Amino acid sequence: MVAAKMQSGQVLSMVTPSAQSDDPNTSSPDIEAGAASISFRRRLMRWFRRLVVVVAIFMVVGLAWLASLWHHHPPPIERLANWPTSPKIEDAEGRMLLERIGIDEQWRHPIGLDAMSPWLIQATLAVEDRRFHSHMGIDPAAVVRAAVQNATSGRVISGASTLSMQLCRMLDDKPRTLRSKIIESLQAVRIERAMTKDEILAAYLNIAPYGGNLRGVEAASRFWFSKPAADLALHEAALLAGLPQSPVRLNPARHPDRAVARRNLVLRRMHEEGMISAATLDEARSMPLELRIGRRNALTAPSMAWLALARRPDGGTIHLDRELQAQCQRLAEQAAAQLPADSDLAVVVIDIQRGQLAAMIGTVRPFDPRTGQVNSALGWRSPGSALKPFAYALAFEHRRLNAASTVDDRPMTLAGWRPENFDRTFSGQVTIAEALQRSLNLPAVRITEQMGLAGVVGMMEACGVQLFDDAARRGGLATVLGAVEVRLLDLTNAYATIGRGGLRRAPALFTDESDAPVRVLSEI
Repeated sequence: MVAAKMQSGQVLSMVTPSAQSDDPNTSSPDIEAGAASISFRRRLMRWFRRLVVVVAIFMVVGLAWLASLWHHHPPPIERLANWPTSPKIEDAEGRMLLERIGIDEQWRHPIGLDAMSPWLIQATLAVEDRRFHSHMGIDPAAVVRAAVQNATSGRVISGASTLSMQLCRMLDDKPRTLRSKIIESLQAVRIERAMTKDEILAAYLNIAPYGGNLRGVEAASRFWFSKPAADLALHEAALLAGLPQSPVRLNPARHPDRAVARRNLVLRRMHEEGMISAATLDEARSMPLELRIGRRNALTAPSMAWLALARRPDGGTIHLDRELQAQCQRLAEQAAAQLPADSDLAVVVIDIQRGQLAAMIGTVRPFDPRTGQVNSALGWRSPGSALKPFAYALAFEHRRLNAASTVDDRPMTLAGWRPENFDRTFSGQVTIAEALQRSLNLPAVRITEQMGLAGVVGMMEACGVQLFDDAARRGGLATVLGAVEVRLLDLTNAYATIGRGGLRRAPALFTDESDAPVRVLSEI
């Protein structure tokens, strides 16, 4: 209590609050609570600042790591240009004649999107990447969906790979790890910046696996359905579109039920995306699985196809008249039936005006395991009397003879050699035309002797007949009677030279070949 004395002599008393303790060791509960709150907030702020620092460090390190991956793992786009392909020989109408496996032991025939069935493209997008045309390589919606599904199931049941990511994985195959997945995502973003959507889609469809060693839709379509990818029906396209998910497990030849179930899933996805109607969906799902596994060896013009592949190991398109080839095959088989057992024959047909190789039969038994690989059209054989016209052509070229000129058909002896005609008769004086028509030997030998063997051989070669270097020495004057070896292909082309009035052209096998004609005989 404190007392103060006033001027009036009165004393005013004032009492301090009795609730306040004078003990310095005693504190108020409110003050303690306030101090504790301030201390907690300070600790919280310290922890928050530390968390921010840690997160910032992780972000910097993470960004640096991503930048390193971005820099050191570019998508190997150049592999697309150097990807091994399977050589194939086609006719002018694009029909397959022969195909061989690529150097990487894979079947692959790259084609453009315009050479694929639209159903195949739509089916692939529906089941693999329905937002392909809107994302930039990574599909955030698909990532969220996959994360939720995998988290709720407790295992990986869904992925979020876009077509761009799958393409990067096929170009740069790595073990399936989180790091690899991140690299694929970064590469997908980069590949979307370097290629158009159509280029990415075409690349994927050309290298995706479709069972066994089939790569790409063209090889798969030709193998599973014996048709080009452009001709695939809806149910066939849906089947192929579903295979890349698991080519082994969904192999239609080994696991047809699984393949059909996957096909129907693809069709349902197409319906959900508005690509097909409900009626079309039901019709396609009702289609049975009909595989037509194709044969890879040539059935039409095998000798011609193998010749083309030998000349161009990378393949190409050849001139082939299929109807003419079939006619030649029938005639050759009929002729072979009249020959002694084990005899064979060959046929070569050249379009005289165009100089194109239109048909070829190298053997009447192309699939015989013992003789089927022999192409007699390229074999060296005696031509018999087929070389006589070139002796007459040389005489005509030098204006020494014409068709009405006469020549002696009487016995002759040359250094002990006594040539004879086939029927062992002699006709005396005959015209050149008659001698040629009757294929008389003695007139041909006499004209060769008069014109000179070197000149006659030169005329043969100028027209297109290929001879061995020592042919004239070995054959002598009998060369004109067939005492040397020639190839049927060359001989036919030499006759084509005469047929086109003296213009020689190399026999064109491929459609992109162009050869300027060379005049070797004067115009009549």
